[in-house]
Amino acid sequence: MVKTDIWLPYNYSASDLLSCVSEHLKVNKDEIRGFEILKKTLDISDRSRFGYKLSVALLFDSEREEGLLKMRKKVFSHNEDVLEIKPSKLNDRPVVVGSGPAGLFAALTLAKAGVRPIIIERGEDVDKRQKKISD
Repeated sequence: MVKTDIWLPYNYSASDLLSCVSEHLKVNKDEIRGFEILKKTLDISDRSRFGYKLSVALLFDSEREEGLLKMRKKVFSHNEDVLEIKPSKLNDRPVVVGSGPAGLFAALTLAKAGVRPIIIERGEDVDKRQKKISD
């Protein structure tokens, strides 16, 4: 897959996106086998026209992708990051300390691997924490 950045008006459709990409990259719409919007940012820097800045991943056949990647200013290689979680067998249950974002992610990853983690949290309950913050 390749990635490119484009701008579209706020009320765009999928056909508008394909038209913009084909014009931007000088390719036929039929060559685009698929696309995925990776990032969508509202652009209001110009009051006379506002819309979205989009980062779009595009799927072409491999020969066409190689040709497009030579256009380094418009197109970049895009590889999806996939977290592969392999099943695991442990004799003891792992302990995750803290239920913040990192702790919960670690516990979720362990659970997906078939391990039953023990989560230890020493902080106060949510109601008490919120009261401390608001005071």
